[in-house]
Amino acid sequence: MAQRRLLREIEATKTNAEVEAYYQAHINNQYNPISFNCEHFAYECATGQKKSPTVKGYMIGAIVLKIIILAVYFIRKKQ
Repeated sequence: MAQRRLLREIEATKTNAEVEAYYQAHINNQYNPISFNCEHFAYECATGQKKSPTVKGYMIGAIVLKIIILAVYFIRKKQ
């Protein structure tokens, strides 16, 4: 059975030397699973933009779930 992997390509705006220099200068930044995780760091090293599509997706899902829970709560409260 073949192992499947999903790889996301990003368009790097920096050279390999610039990425290495940025990495060395910022490797000791404080890790945070929501605002500065490994995906944020990889994007930032390559493009200069700190972002994480994975975290963004989970945050949107959490907000939608919270809205649904609150709607159900208030509907039941009115009854």
